[in-house]
Amino acid sequence: MNTTNKIQALPALSRNKSRKITGLITAIAISTISLAPNSATAWHDEGHYYAAMAATQNLPNTFPIFFKDGFKTIAHCSIDPDVMKSPNTKQLTDFESSEHYLDKELIGDNKLPNTRYEFYELCNELEISPQKVGTAPYAITEWTQRLTIAFAEYRKDPSNPHVKAKCLIYAGNLSHYAADIKMPLHTTKHFNGWIKQDGNIEHKGIHAKVDALPSKITFNEIFDVALDDIKPADNLFLYVLTELEESHSYVKQTYELADKFPEARDLDLYDKDVIAFTKNRERAASRFVANLFLTAWVNSEKEVIPSWLDRNNFDNSFDPNQLPDKK
Repeated sequence: MNTTNKIQALPALSRNKSRKITGLITAIAISTISLAPNSATAWHDEGHYYAAMAATQNLPNTFPIFFKDGFKTIAHCSIDPDVMKSPNTKQLTDFESSEHYLDKELIGDNKLPNTRYEFYELCNELEISPQKVGTAPYAITEWTQRLTIAFAEYRKDPSNPHVKAKCLIYAGNLSHYAADIKMPLHTTKHFNGWIKQDGNIEHKGIHAKVDALPSKITFNEIFDVALDDIKPADNLFLYVLTELEESHSYVKQTYELADKFPEARDLDLYDKDVIAFTKNRERAASRFVANLFLTAWVNSEKEVIPSWLDRNNFDNSFDPNQLPDKK
């Protein structure tokens, strides 16, 4: 399958100009992170923005033009799931927090079931809260399926601007959760320090350092060549679990590099091993997102829109003084 041969180059960020602002934002972010998994983020806004943008730009040239042209909207929305976690929206935050990770060690050798509520039943059998384990694979799968249905609507009515907008927003949300699990610390109980058998914790505070890594390298440095191996998944949920396993395999390397990670506030990054690690994980995140976008698009061709759904009744010809035309 053909992909774009060249990534759209973007202006390099001015580090000196943004240092003061970025330092302030990072300080605020760090203050919210503790050892509680529900409070940890994965990648700062740069990491999510970069992953979504590169994923969209690397889609095949046969992909709908409106979607590829909408890369800035998709990237904008890719940050939203973290914004939604607020102390003032307790019900939303309570649900949202566990959507961003899955701590593999907590489910042992048990196979993750196909659906969210079957997973809840498994957690009940294991006497552990689903919120503690995390629900990221289900969030990723469900948002891919939402995008699939939105794409199916686009196939039916490609001129509808509301459907196009919906596709971009759904894609942004999907991008966030997918990119989250490519940050290795979002796949493990050792998410903010290595928990030893005696209960002591080594490298406490590592999460914020890893989150901040993409903000220390420009977009064009990370995506200096086009992504490869962009293809749809044959089995969506199995593919998500495979990508989760791939990310989890980097937990050991993450801790091996722990002493080399600069502080989150520090914008300078010189260590070649850390740079290579950062580029590897950010590119893996973007490739995963691109493959999910492509999976949704391919699967949308087989999706059947309900016969009762006629958006034209409201989107184009709605008259508040008349009953809708039900032909």
